[in-house]
Amino acid sequence: SDWMVRQEDTLLSNLRLIANSQGTAKAISECSPETLYAIAFPLAVNARLEGVDVLDGQGVSLISLNVKPGAAAGEYQITQGDRFYRDHSFILQTLLGKVDEFGDKYSGLLATPWGNAFSVAGPVYDSEDKVVGAVLVSQSLASLAQEAGDEVLAQVTLYDLSGQMLASTFSGEVVGASGSLVMDVLNKQEKASRTRSVSIGGTNYVEVLGAWEARDGNDLGLLGVSLAETALVRTSSVTQLQIFILV
Repeated sequence: SDWMVRQEDTLLSNLRLIANSQGTAKAISECSPETLYAIAFPLAVNARLEGVDVLDGQGVSLISLNVKPGAAAGEYQITQGDRFYRDHSFILQTLLGKVDEFGDKYSGLLATPWGNAFSVAGPVYDSEDKVVGAVLVSQSLASLAQEAGDEVLAQVTLYDLSGQMLASTFSGEVVGASGSLVMDVLNKQEKASRTRSVSIGGTNYVEVLGAWEARDGNDLGLLGVSLAETALVRTSSVTQLQIFILV
């Protein structure tokens, strides 16, 4: 969707600032987390980024900055030495210097000990055009759902490819989508969205389900946009149009 492309563009622009900053490639090659912190931290604070990771060529974190849950802007949890990044195919493609029709940067869902996020990864090249590492810029799924909900004035839920809820603006638990429903939505994503009824906190909602995909067409899961049944009857045509553009 256009909304997801805009989110990805924002992450990409900040990724480029960090990856292309003078000294980044050298600091990765020399395994200097102090230098990388000096480069990444002010850029992260200025752009109010939720997550920044700089990896070496083996996919090990040299420095990671992640906003603590409930913390004020600029309050980061700083870690080093994490190896779970290598478990994600989109990060491996980046480290291998793979280039496709969309370029050398890849995106995907990042599962971390401090929460799930949508992440964009880009390679860092040395002076000989060799990939020495990667930079990741991420946004938490909770934040992603909240921004989408604010845009369409509705409740938004993100589901993984198995139909399980990953994040939602609803305060309560949302029943996951069945495997058959997920497949139906993904198979028909170019033609139409699906709807279903959900009940949260005693209120009935109509949820519009569409494919949640990244810029390269990679399906991340499902995106659900919900309005209370009573609100759906009286909501403006503008709001309804925004919802269908989102999904």
